[in-house]
Amino acid sequence: MITSSPLGPTLETARLILRPPVRADFDGLCAFHADPETMKHLGGVQSPAMVWRTMCMMAGAWHLDGFHMFSVLNKETGEWMGRIGPLYPEQWPDREVGWGLMARHWGKGYAREAAAAAMDYVFDVLKWDHVVHTIAPDNLASAGVAKSLGSYDQGPGKLPDPHAAVAVNIWGQTRDEWQVNRTRPRAAFNGIEVINERVIGHAPERVRDAFADPRKLVHWWGPHGFTNTIEAFELRPGGAFRVTMRNERDQDFPNEKTFHEVSPHRIVLEHLQPVHHFLMTMTFDAEGEGTRLGWRMQFAPSQQANALGDDLVHFLHAANEQNFDRLEDFLSR
Repeated sequence: MITSSPLGPTLETARLILRPPVRADFDGLCAFHADPETMKHLGGVQSPAMVWRTMCMMAGAWHLDGFHMFSVLNKETGEWMGRIGPLYPEQWPDREVGWGLMARHWGKGYAREAAAAAMDYVFDVLKWDHVVHTIAPDNLASAGVAKSLGSYDQGPGKLPDPHAAVAVNIWGQTRDEWQVNRTRPRAAFNGIEVINERVIGHAPERVRDAFADPRKLVHWWGPHGFTNTIEAFELRPGGAFRVTMRNERDQDFPNEKTFHEVSPHRIVLEHLQPVHHFLMTMTFDAEGEGTRLGWRMQFAPSQQANALGDDLVHFLHAANEQNFDRLEDFLSR
């Protein structure tokens, strides 16, 4: 049973419970602060004695200010997973919605899911007119969450002591921008573009079904040598697509995507992470007795994608051709 907190409200999403901290969260907070990977961009590991002070600071902010970060719990298991929500310490750059989850929960869409609930809360309940997110320039995963919310990089900022030496960029958006961003793709996809087309010798219905059925998709998704574990596949507008891809060196690449358009001849999805942010349009058009399959990847502008330029285009075009090879092989069985 998940314990409520007298300090503030409980929020609920499809998979998560968000509520202010309670004494029972201490063990989870200790594990969180003891993990070097989790704490890489959050000030480094802390001892249990320091975690106690951190926990009391969180509870005190709820009592004094009426808001602070929520504990994030798995709705099904009750597991403590991290802390996400509003904060505004003294001399902080601005009112923030921040996030931090245990590393083992990264890449599954939990941060975005909880952060979106927190964004709703600060705009609808606290009546903030804008929010920021302070993110280290090399924290690409956190920047990916910000992008997925529709926030944008507003330039370098400065934190107060004891974090004054930490480089951060200020991401954020306004209340009016969130009213739009909460219901649409999270970026302007006018950066580089990658287009692949191939005529597949099978009817459009069969080609589309090889993607639309995750039991089939798992066998051919990705370039040569990749295997897949599909955690979520909700083929509907707003539905989640989460897959962990593993290469031949046993390296895992958790992918998070959202579907925006689903029809018999066209599927549009938004790739949120890792690293690159793009809109992918898949088309299934009849050509003779086969299907002209089209994949169009439209990237949101980013320094990394722009710097890679043609090299990224050539790499992804070749990878997509391998994906088409695997699809044809699967359909021919």
